[in-house]
Amino acid sequence: DSYSIAIPNTMELRSEYDAYTKLLSENLISLNCNDAVFQQKGLSVLSSESFDTYSRVIIQYFQFNSGEVERYNEATYITSEDVASFRQIVDAELGGYDYVITPNFRWVKISNFNAIEAVYKRTGDRGPVSCRMYLLPNYDEMVKIIISYRDCDEALWKSDLEKVIKTFNWQNLK
Repeated sequence: DSYSIAIPNTMELRSEYDAYTKLLSENLISLNCNDAVFQQKGLSVLSSESFDTYSRVIIQYFQFNSGEVERYNEATYITSEDVASFRQIVDAELGGYDYVITPNFRWVKISNFNAIEAVYKRTGDRGPVSCRMYLLPNYDEMVKIIISYRDCDEALWKSDLEKVIKTFNWQNLK
């Protein structure tokens, strides 16, 4: 009840009980069940066509004490300490992959909200993957959204996935 976001109908919400998640678990790939993970449609039932492409929208919600993060419309100067902290957040998302292009951090305006955006590219199983991470603060809560797709699938995913972040909306502005 804290936020809303729209995901294209070409994607599906990963379930902890679907075939793909079980396959990942059997191969000792750890998953955080607190994340909302949207993936290309058909992957949950191991559709062979779904393995021909790659896209993800990963959403995490965090609660903080009042004032620990900026208000929805604030943007503070990004210090070198901030960059180091943000870099650790992105590094933790790499898993076993490496950077092709290291992250660049900046404040961006999304609708009426400010967000810290990290743009980077990582290696992938079938070529480079373009990634954007957004940190959306709201005084005592924050949402982290990661949007990614394979570079070779850009024509299929880029336009729809760039629209996803624009649909984000806090339910209670603080």
